[in-house]
Amino acid sequence: MIEQEEIQQFSMRKLAEKLEVKTASLYTHIESMEMLFLPCFMFLTAFANLFGLGGSSLIYRSLVSSSRCKRENMGLSQAVCVLDNWCWDYNLEFFRRDSCLSLSSVTIMIWRGGQIMIEVLFGESESASMKAAKSKRCSGFAPGPEAVWMSGTKMPPRKTFSGWVEGTVQEVLCLGFLLDIGDIQEPVDSPYRKDLIVSMFSQDSWGQAEEWRQEFQETAESYVKNLLRLKEFLKQGEKIRIWYSDAPYSRCGFYHLCHILEAYDNEVWTVRLPEYVENEKRILFLENWGNISAEEFAGFLPDSRKLSAEEIHFYGKLWADLVRDNSPLRAMVNGNVIGVPEDFYDFHIWKVLCEQPVKEARVIGEILGRYRVNVSDWWYAKRIDYYIQQKKIRVVEDSKWRYARSIALTVSSHQQ
Repeated sequence: MIEQEEIQQFSMRKLAEKLEVKTASLYTHIESMEMLFLPCFMFLTAFANLFGLGGSSLIYRSLVSSSRCKRENMGLSQAVCVLDNWCWDYNLEFFRRDSCLSLSSVTIMIWRGGQIMIEVLFGESESASMKAAKSKRCSGFAPGPEAVWMSGTKMPPRKTFSGWVEGTVQEVLCLGFLLDIGDIQEPVDSPYRKDLIVSMFSQDSWGQAEEWRQEFQETAESYVKNLLRLKEFLKQGEKIRIWYSDAPYSRCGFYHLCHILEAYDNEVWTVRLPEYVENEKRILFLENWGNISAEEFAGFLPDSRKLSAEEIHFYGKLWADLVRDNSPLRAMVNGNVIGVPEDFYDFHIWKVLCEQPVKEARVIGEILGRYRVNVSDWWYAKRIDYYIQQKKIRVVEDSKWRYARSIALTVSSHQQ
């Protein structure tokens, strides 16, 4: 296979396809470490030949390192350090940067028996943080209460460091369809949903530039591609882990995903964002996973739980109910997602805006700071635009950047 498709294209998924088995089955049926190391030895030999290295030396070091990890009862993070370091000794940056499957990924598969966890999130920011959390690797280990981790910097993280999430960025999928907004009887891969996502993202001050609009379109298309990738992973029998919160967009995304998962029997885990965390004798309220930095994600893994088939069906039914209702907007009310009218949050605007001119950015900023309802700034910008068209809000001083313009209530709107 390596000779036919070149080493850069090698992956366990393709190997499973060659053998006509599921990827999960490929790992499950390998019962001993020796059997699992055998295909890896073949892989390392071909790799060594490609770069003119001593293959026997590479294989020997891999075996010795892994045996050392088992003998010393090291954890996975420490094991990756040991197994990874010999790759750096041979200065193999090309392989790390350009290959489809990195040596550290092979290492993790060997150590964990080939278990892969597909991470699913529902927001762009949180997905980017998760990719950062899964792309960091340990470059050294020192005995003691904490391992020393570095990624392009010699300074340790300033925030509470919980370790990195195992795996690679290829295992992170963002399904940012904004399903708390708009017609959800339309398929998520429809032009309607794509146009809605682009229009929402374009509400901010930079949305007027054509190059930004093109990027928003590509982002919307990436969600559809990620959904297709997810279905491929599900067909291969991979486990998935869903990171969701009580933000309406996230909860709706979670329900929608459970509706899809009803057709599969994969192992499904969830991590629900807590309402708050204690940090240095302070209570920090959390609104969505976008509030969490990359180095903090792993700290929430102990809170993960496996979903039963009954739970998946229950949440899938909740999504079916929302689809039947098909309100223009969905909101969290008393812990439940319900359909609400499009003007549901508009009273926030009337509470803040007055007849005195003020920058639109300041109006939206004050709303977000005062009301913790997990509604994005671009939703309020869209509603302000609507009321400008309705003559209930006037533009006092315009600007090419929407958020920089000055706005005020019209005289007849103060009764809202």
